[in-house]
Amino acid sequence: DFCIITPYDGQRAAIAGRLNAENLPWECVYNVDSFQGHEAAYVIVSTVRTTRAGFLKSLNRMNVMLTRCTTGMVLVTNRNFLCTAGRETLLGKLAQRW
Repeated sequence: DFCIITPYDGQRAAIAGRLNAENLPWECVYNVDSFQGHEAAYVIVSTVRTTRAGFLKSLNRMNVMLTRCTTGMVLVTNRNFLCTAGRETLLGKLAQRW
């Protein structure tokens, strides 16, 4: 029981398309808004950004992304982004703490 959540619909489509092309489960890929109110045992969160925080500045949406798992979570992000433009986001602050 897992899902992949990303804040960006273009990224969701790219991930789902690639999984589908590899004959892997792709129906479990969501953007944050479409997964609100749901949960999964394991959640992979894809927040790959490089320049601007954009969507990641929204605490409400970050809360949805980071609280949907019941057992475990994997965060996929860009380390350089977390040290620069994303430093003041909730994700950036979590990365500094960890």
